[in-house]
Amino acid sequence: MGSLNLGEHKLDEAEAQFEQALATGQTNPRAQIGRGLVALARQDYARAAADIDQGAGQFGEHLGSWIAAGWAHLLAGDQGRARERFETALEADDTFAESHGALAVMDALSGDMEGAQRKAEIAKRLDRASFGAALAGVLIANASGDGETAQRILEKAMAVAVLPNGGTLEEAIIRSVAAT
Repeated sequence: MGSLNLGEHKLDEAEAQFEQALATGQTNPRAQIGRGLVALARQDYARAAADIDQGAGQFGEHLGSWIAAGWAHLLAGDQGRARERFETALEADDTFAESHGALAVMDALSGDMEGAQRKAEIAKRLDRASFGAALAGVLIANASGDGETAQRILEKAMAVAVLPNGGTLEEAIIRSVAAT
């Protein structure tokens, strides 16, 4: 129920359900990550990173959890931990496009455009709709001064379904802005 409420952006209800699941005292990685996703939606990035990290650690090799933890750390301003989480996902399965795409973003943010390009190409070969590859493409195009290409890539990235309910990044941003 917590996940369903999160998907419908009913954050208070979702958080209460995740808290109830965690109160049993048992390890519950889904509830831990769910509570972290609620914090992420509320832009409490430090709490989101801590909760999603804990859930990812409990799951072990659940790739999506490590990727979510990485994005939460990046949003919290900790590029080092973000890169570590993305590398953890890559080590678990080097055929997962989002690991390569997320690491491409990290390379672009650190100024390694050659590494970013190489990793983004791998991600796109594995999944043409890779969010990380699209975001890295925006950063690479911006760094090279090609604003038109950057805008076109950004528009495609914004249309990719990234939310638990199938919503797009654009919808998440609109909801976030509307709530403030």
